[in-house]
Amino acid sequence: MFSVMETEPSYALWNTEIATEPKRFVALVTNTLGQMATQAANNPSATKMFATRKVKFTLSETLYTTMQCTPDLSSSDCLRCLLGNFRSLMLSHKTQLAFREF
Repeated sequence: MFSVMETEPSYALWNTEIATEPKRFVALVTNTLGQMATQAANNPSATKMFATRKVKFTLSETLYTTMQCTPDLSSSDCLRCLLGNFRSLMLSHKTQLAFREF
């Protein structure tokens, strides 16, 4: 339904490889995704509620991230949804090198 935020059903896919420096990886992901959620939700273009980032983890590893909300959601619903999904994934899969929620 348009303009109504729904958080269920939710599906997650993740990579089973574990980060070599788990504490540093969790800090990098937490900081990056927190900033991105705010950026996506508050994008000045109402039709483009998204954010992308590319951040170096090690010399040979890069964190690639993308977040997006549908434009019919309010900024506050978008932020609440992105942060909620991010928190639930970090609690259960925090040291895995890749995951996708949709």
